[in-house]
Amino acid sequence: MATGFVGADVQQLKDLAAQMTGAGESLATIEGRLTALVSQTRWTGHDASAFMSDWHRAHRVGLRTVTQTLRETAVELRRNAAEQEAASHGGGGASGSASGSVGSGGAAENLEALEDFANDKNVDPSDVAEWWNDLSEPERAALISTNPELVGNMEGIDYTSRSEANHENLDNLIDAARDRGDTGAEEYLKAVQKAAEDSPPMKQIMSVDGGPPPLAAIAVGNLDKAEYTTFLVPGMTSNDSSTPRDLTATADDLRAEQLKIARANGLSTDIAVVAWMAYDSPEMASVDSISVGGTVSVGLDGVKVNGNVSIDGDLDVFGNSLAKAGGDKLNNAITGYDAYRDAAGIKSQLNVVAHSYGSTTAAYTLADLPNGVVNTFVTLGSAGIDPAIGGASGLNVPKDGVFAIQGFEALPAAEAGRLVSGRDNPADSSWGATRLNSDFEVHAPSLDPRTWSTTQASNVHDLSNPDAIPSGYLEPGTTSLKNTALVGMGMSDAATRG
Repeated sequence: MATGFVGADVQQLKDLAAQMTGAGESLATIEGRLTALVSQTRWTGHDASAFMSDWHRAHRVGLRTVTQTLRETAVELRRNAAEQEAASHGGGGASGSASGSVGSGGAAENLEALEDFANDKNVDPSDVAEWWNDLSEPERAALISTNPELVGNMEGIDYTSRSEANHENLDNLIDAARDRGDTGAEEYLKAVQKAAEDSPPMKQIMSVDGGPPPLAAIAVGNLDKAEYTTFLVPGMTSNDSSTPRDLTATADDLRAEQLKIARANGLSTDIAVVAWMAYDSPEMASVDSISVGGTVSVGLDGVKVNGNVSIDGDLDVFGNSLAKAGGDKLNNAITGYDAYRDAAGIKSQLNVVAHSYGSTTAAYTLADLPNGVVNTFVTLGSAGIDPAIGGASGLNVPKDGVFAIQGFEALPAAEAGRLVSGRDNPADSSWGATRLNSDFEVHAPSLDPRTWSTTQASNVHDLSNPDAIPSGYLEPGTTSLKNTALVGMGMSDAATRG
């Protein structure tokens, strides 16, 4: 250490904290993978039971304890970095790379408050918004610099600050994934980074999580100013590394259609669409093996099984557990947006557009949110809604704000999902939603054929399929995109019925 140096090198503290965070994420990934392997291993008997018990009660707990210790140590290092920056700013004799400064000198207190909010599972985003708005710009900058993973995912903080923090946190998460050899996470996080490049239109990283699985939400447009905001919730396989690019592009297409409507009707062009990929979605259903206990008989009336049937494979898409967990996360994100909107005094229309299994997920959110938060809900090729919700009337969305679009899908993926799961079809008239058209249309505003235009039918289950003739639900030039955009701009009366 150089003669006369007192204190600590702030940048080295930050780097060490990043390494601690990466090590914690690596250990969490290892623990998750090992637990999955233990659960999937076919092993019975006394020794197996004893091992399973030891794993879950001792070994797994030990790994999680070390993971938590690493994370807490990283937080403490960042706290020390913040204190060092404050001391350097105040001329306390420390040297180093104090990149941020605080106006009140309360860096440690601010960090403690941020941590308290982060550790409170029942935190009210309105309280966060009030606290954050009272901080000075230098104080906010210091917190973003020293603890980006907390600022970036904290509901109630403005989205410009969160995006800045998440860009910094992404670098740390990518480095951590690379260090632990997790190529899948690294590829996904790099895809988020690429999709969020700040070329027109403006992009904001609303949230990012290193996983497993890694997750993110990217807004197209400025959420801090938007008077019309839409959360776009994807369906199965949305944890794939291609999703950040594809869903952000689709969000851009929906926003572009809304902008066209806004300009034609003199409405505000402060519009944002969130590519909300921040939940663990199911994979496409697969069956590894089928075992039958008892007897099987084959006759003219078909195959009969006397006993039980056990299916091994990935069938999460037909269940509701991932949708419920994702619904809780979407609830937090929307509640945070609502709190920020109120704190900023911005009136905006809030819409939810959900595709396939995303509609299953979003319905749980909308059944739980209080009335008055979400204005409209549109389902696209729904994989079905839990019957326990009770139809459209079970959602806390205005009665005339619930819509369903169901195209004639070449491969009926949505219908298969509903059939096997037993979930309700929101496009059925009895469910209570207004069904909107997704077929080919001719628009003739006058008798002059030169003014006529057409919109295309959606005939595949995807949101977008730009490389082939079949059209997805939100592909440019489709009837379903036009109708979805009209709803999002408060012009649902102009949307054509199905």
